[in-house]
Amino acid sequence: MADAPKRKVLLIEDDGGERAAVAELLSSAGFGVVSSDEGRKALELAAAVRPQLVILDLVTEGMNGWEFLERRRGDPALRDVPVIVLSGRRREPLDVDLFLSKPVAPEQLLRAVRTLISRGRARR
Repeated sequence: MADAPKRKVLLIEDDGGERAAVAELLSSAGFGVVSSDEGRKALELAAAVRPQLVILDLVTEGMNGWEFLERRRGDPALRDVPVIVLSGRRREPLDVDLFLSKPVAPEQLLRAVRTLISRGRARR
């Protein structure tokens, strides 16, 4: 019996240590993780890998999280992909599925990822 394909998560985080820690957490839970340190590269990755979920830090170099969200709205391949914003900034009104403040407990992040991926998005 062939292994089921891994559910793919696109992680956008400019802090290398945090990016590595979240990627390791998700990988150890069985998710395929592709990551970028900024939004422009992340859009290219998203087109190539077609993730089931995006985890986004708002403050990144180059194209930041707000710009990524704006571009995402206009991208038919990405606009219905659930987004978790993981940020140290205060919560802001954003068109995302979930906002989590840093630091986040690993169990809380995994629970959110599993829920959003399994549920998909009602708008699909």
